[in-house]
Amino acid sequence: MKSWMWIAFAVAVLAQWAMPLTQILRHEKVLTQGALVKLRCTAPDPYDPLRGRFLRVSLQPDHAKLPAGVEVESGATIYVKLLPGEDGVSTIADAALSPGDDGVWAQVKVRYNYSDATPIEWPIDRFYVNEVIAPEADKWLAENLRNREAPILAEVRVLDGRMVLENLSVDGRSFREILRETLTLVK
Repeated sequence: MKSWMWIAFAVAVLAQWAMPLTQILRHEKVLTQGALVKLRCTAPDPYDPLRGRFLRVSLQPDHAKLPAGVEVESGATIYVKLLPGEDGVSTIADAALSPGDDGVWAQVKVRYNYSDATPIEWPIDRFYVNEVIAPEADKWLAENLRNREAPILAEVRVLDGRMVLENLSVDGRSFREILRETLTLVK
């Protein structure tokens, strides 16, 4: 009887670790094998005591045009084809209920559908900042990113419809590098 309890306990422990490990492996697979896509975004800086310091990332464009006759409900999953422009920044070239065989297709959700330009919700909405450098990051953001003309770009990896935010870039420079330089100058 006691051996069954230990076996049940071992199975429960394995199951408890299997889910997060599977998610981590999927995430890492997208980062290592996914196609790099750059999207315009805005990045206001909220503070949430439960989730820590992060930049709220709003990817652009935030509307997709579904083919004529395709009806979807709010919250439905659709796929958008991302096509890079001449400047390297991707836009939505197509939208469908299932991904096509060609190009880079990302999975998004429909917010609501009332016209031919359907508002979408990207699966990425936060870029976390280390708590140690967060105060300097806040200061740098307030001084440099508000009311600016040059775009902030989200560097995203896409694989089999899944998206992972790799980095943000400002004026062609990595946001992480900018923060490292800023901290070096402050010290």
